[in-house]
Amino acid sequence: MSLYTMIKAIKPLIVSRPRHRIAGFACMLGDLGFSLIQPLIFARFIDRVLIQGHHNEMWPLLILSLVLAAASAGSSVGRWSLFSYLDIRNTLDIRETLTRHIRQIPIRHIEKDGSGRYLALLGFDSASLSFFLNKTLVDMISHILMMAMALGILCLMDWRLALMAGVSTVLIMTVPRIFRSLIRRYAEQVRNHNETIGGHLVECIDGSKEIRLFGLEHWEEERNRQMYKGLVSSSTKETLFRSSMNSVSSLIISVIIVLTYYMGGRQVIGESITIGVLIASISYLNNVLNPIRAIADSYGDIRKAEVASDRIAEFLKTPPEKSFTSQPPAQNTEMIQAPAAAEVEMDAVQVWDLHVASEGKVILDEVRFRIPKGQTAAFVGRSGSGKTTLFKAVLGLVDRQAGEIIVDGSSLDSISRSEINARFGVVFQDTFLFKGTLFENIAIGNLNATEEEVYEAACSANLKEFMDQLPQGIHTPVDYKGAQLSGGQRQRIAIARVLLKKPDILVLDEPTSSLDNITEEEVLRELRSMMKGKTILVATHLLDTIRNADQIFVLDSGKIVGQGTHEELGRHCELYQSLLAAHDDESQAVPV
Repeated sequence: MSLYTMIKAIKPLIVSRPRHRIAGFACMLGDLGFSLIQPLIFARFIDRVLIQGHHNEMWPLLILSLVLAAASAGSSVGRWSLFSYLDIRNTLDIRETLTRHIRQIPIRHIEKDGSGRYLALLGFDSASLSFFLNKTLVDMISHILMMAMALGILCLMDWRLALMAGVSTVLIMTVPRIFRSLIRRYAEQVRNHNETIGGHLVECIDGSKEIRLFGLEHWEEERNRQMYKGLVSSSTKETLFRSSMNSVSSLIISVIIVLTYYMGGRQVIGESITIGVLIASISYLNNVLNPIRAIADSYGDIRKAEVASDRIAEFLKTPPEKSFTSQPPAQNTEMIQAPAAAEVEMDAVQVWDLHVASEGKVILDEVRFRIPKGQTAAFVGRSGSGKTTLFKAVLGLVDRQAGEIIVDGSSLDSISRSEINARFGVVFQDTFLFKGTLFENIAIGNLNATEEEVYEAACSANLKEFMDQLPQGIHTPVDYKGAQLSGGQRQRIAIARVLLKKPDILVLDEPTSSLDNITEEEVLRELRSMMKGKTILVATHLLDTIRNADQIFVLDSGKIVGQGTHEELGRHCELYQSLLAAHDDESQAVPV
């Protein structure tokens, strides 16, 4: 990506908060103007006061110099304060955009890529891009303006010195081109290593228990050493080429300054210019050449920003899941044996010829079923039979390669994510808790609920005894991922969320797997009471819940191999019979 392309890509950020940006550039121009007048004042001081003896001009010139220095310092403070504010705000803007897109892309991308990639996008890449916009690019503009203004003043003072400065500028600007491809290559490698290491560190932290119990500390250290080798090598090479580029530029500038002193000295001896003009010319020559070196110094930051911009642009091209688009349903006319419109209205959920695959592996194949409104449908099968994927497909969380899903008479492809969220309540096997309080984690089910309603939902989920034992009750803080809570307590919180939400359709994927049988019975009884007259899709090991379901669907290797009531399947479905028989003597539970 070229510099122009990158600037064009971040145009929305450039035009954001225009008043702060305009004020920042105004301060920058003031800083440049005030500082560039100083050499002229000192040239006059040397020629008029020190050489010609006009001592009455000494204090006015010195006071004027101090006033300009103070004005320049004030402008500089204003400039950096404003652009530092914009740097923080733009970083947050980029992260907000990325987070919004993360919430729209298919869940399978997040699960497949792992957290490392997204941590790098939200951390390293967003900060690099914002730093480029509000520090690197601003400095480049400032340096270019200083070069142009200093070169103009130098032309007015002595055209020969100005010509040397112009030729030197062209020469020094060719240096970064020599190192460009090498610096970019290693900057990208450093970024890739940081992304991998970031994901690995998250994995190590999340797997602390396993590392401790299996005594994997030395194994972990060796893995870390192997990973860090690449980072150290790439980072060292990037630094080597950046420092080499800067050293070559500094050497060329030193040679040019020596030549300028030689030419200027000959002109002073020939009385074509004064000593004050020579000293001021050297100062302006530095103002022409040093910005080039500063721009060369920032070349590595430009390359990092290019890499970050490429990664962000590539990520934002990831298409969102269908529920975030307004595309009309594409398969309605191709549904096999689809019911009439009147029958559609009577069903809460319909699935027709659903096919889901991932990386060439078929997970669901030609799955068909209908669940009338108000019924409870239980899904059973061995582990890995496809139940969780089926529920995710109904919720619009996984892409399907074929088939149609209809919810309350509307194709899932035509329903927005907000509409899906409003209609469904979900409890999965694994409950994620946010850092906050018990109250805040339960109130997620309905952010407008009162404290009394949240407390009632918690009590209905069998949390009352637990909460009453806590010093702060329902307002007790929750650790990272609810680490201080048991698996059963975390699941009760998830159940309390859906009790508070009161959805039209409830999806339960092993919702009580961490509860004992007595508590499980009580919680499910409360759920059935709350959802009376509404639709429930449940995968559970509790026999009573399965037996009382209006329909039972038996899955095997991604296919529905049996459908009916408990009695019907007990007579005609071999897999269902084997599931019952295998656990008939073990707490009356059906494995799922």
